[in-house]
Amino acid sequence: MNCVKKSKRIFSLLVCFMLIMSMMLPLMGVIASAASNKLDIIFVIDDTRSMKETDPDKLCSVAVKKFMDKMSTGADVRFGIATYSVFVEDNLAFPQEQAAIEEFANSKIDQGDKNNDGVYDAADGDDGKGTDAAVGLEWAMNQLESSNDPDRAKAVILVGDGANSFARNGADVRTEDESNATLQAAIQKAQGKGIQVYTLAINPTAENFRQYFENIATQTSGTAYEPKNVDEVDAAMGEIFTSLTGAVSSGGRIGPVGPDQPWEHEIEVPEDVFEMNLICDHQDPVEITIVDPAGNAYNKNSSNVVYKQTPQYTSVRISAPVAGIWKATYTSQVQQTIRSELIFHKDLVVKLTKNETDVEREQTVQYIATIESNGNTVSDDEELKAFTANLIVNRLNKKGDVEKTETIEMKVDNGKLVAEYAAPYGGKYEFYAEVSSKKSSIQSNVLEVDVKGAGPMPWWVIPLIALGVVILLVVLFIIIHKSRTGDGTGYIYGDVAVRIVCRQANDETMVFQQDKFNCEQVFVKKNTLSDLITAYCKRYRINSSSELDELTLNQFINSTMTEVTDKIAISGNKKKQIIIRIPVGYEMQVDGMEINKPKAIIFNSPEREVE
Repeated sequence: MNCVKKSKRIFSLLVCFMLIMSMMLPLMGVIASAASNKLDIIFVIDDTRSMKETDPDKLCSVAVKKFMDKMSTGADVRFGIATYSVFVEDNLAFPQEQAAIEEFANSKIDQGDKNNDGVYDAADGDDGKGTDAAVGLEWAMNQLESSNDPDRAKAVILVGDGANSFARNGADVRTEDESNATLQAAIQKAQGKGIQVYTLAINPTAENFRQYFENIATQTSGTAYEPKNVDEVDAAMGEIFTSLTGAVSSGGRIGPVGPDQPWEHEIEVPEDVFEMNLICDHQDPVEITIVDPAGNAYNKNSSNVVYKQTPQYTSVRISAPVAGIWKATYTSQVQQTIRSELIFHKDLVVKLTKNETDVEREQTVQYIATIESNGNTVSDDEELKAFTANLIVNRLNKKGDVEKTETIEMKVDNGKLVAEYAAPYGGKYEFYAEVSSKKSSIQSNVLEVDVKGAGPMPWWVIPLIALGVVILLVVLFIIIHKSRTGDGTGYIYGDVAVRIVCRQANDETMVFQQDKFNCEQVFVKKNTLSDLITAYCKRYRINSSSELDELTLNQFINSTMTEVTDKIAISGNKKKQIIIRIPVGYEMQVDGMEINKPKAIIFNSPEREVE
């Protein structure tokens, strides 16, 4: 009989914890910011005779109110609670108001029998009621599935104190095979929707019962607990509280207080705390004053403090406390021993670092993001995979404005989130990580990196180069075009070649002399023989303008022939031909003494050898 009462007492406390957690659970399975959570959670509780009893001392109501004062503000949490035996009593599904929760906390666990989804008809709470956790789990999955909000995480906490049985008033209403089929269907739904199930087997003396609950938690990526007494229930629920809310508990402090004996202790507030809650358990009223590092006092008269007193406890809630050493002072008109507990609600902190001190252009650098919650680094790869992380890269211009933004996916690598990036140009860059889950998005610190090396080419350089190329092409086109037109303008520049050919009577050709020389600048107007003469005369230093003006065609030819004759003996009765070649594309014909239609032929290429 004592064992039964003990189990009832444990369960009464456990239900209190359940109701508390349903108000404050901000995240399922992974750690996240308590101020930005979206969570649906359902408690499914064994409602057989050994577990069903009203709390005679209203300790459940006190526990719910007290632990609600531990919770952070702004948590977006919905919850439901149901009891099961061989059927389901859905007592409260996703209540939205605190009044409804407190009313439920002060009432019996089974607030009226109601059949859900036609599992079984409601029944009286008679002693022969059997136990089937599968129907409770199935009901919870149906409720969570019907909420149809993909942005909300979903969880189930399943509580029981004995193995399944299938008798109701001595009559079997379900077989074990039917129960197992229902259980597997519920587990498959949980796996498909990513719903984790936490199981609490109260004082599990039966091995098959312990394994049954552990199997459910394992297959749904949840956690199995096996508390054997009130202290272990407290420890288990404290672990759930910490892991699901992201809060840090300082643990309890016990101290004496009385009319002439105030009690003081220091409070070390860490970084990144968005809310601090102090809970003091007492038998008689206690006044609490908290002083921050700057000497500012917070008490029940302060406008920026949520100060709540009940006969059993006093709570003080302070938002955005500064990091540092605070001091709490307790006073009482009655001598007593009190217990104080601190709860710190912290945001997730994402820290970004890099593996290189100095960064150069086109150097591959690793950027590493670590996630911290309550001062502890999240290093488990499976937990990190629940997050989506991106490295954001901003390239800045000389004014410091963002010129280009790139997004690079970060991968899980040995307990860290890692991305690699090689800056294509020198200059200033900003790097930060964005880490998000279903419920929240967190940004890391910003790394400012000065990359060594040349910066990107200014935008106006490429158009300027293109314009220069176009202008050059146009100039070349004009030069080439004018050099090939017969308008008397345009000039040539290149080699002048002279070839003397002796044509025999039988028209066989013999080359007597070939001469090639370079004119630094030969300015010859097209189709103008005088310019050809001028060019040739310059080559042979005929510089007198009078000589140039008086030169006739025959004199030009004779002059040329004379110079050639000085070098080569030519019989006077043979036909001879003089060909002057310079790099311009035209030809002209002249007649001369002893010359049979001599030709002056102009070629395009200055490199072309005279044939």
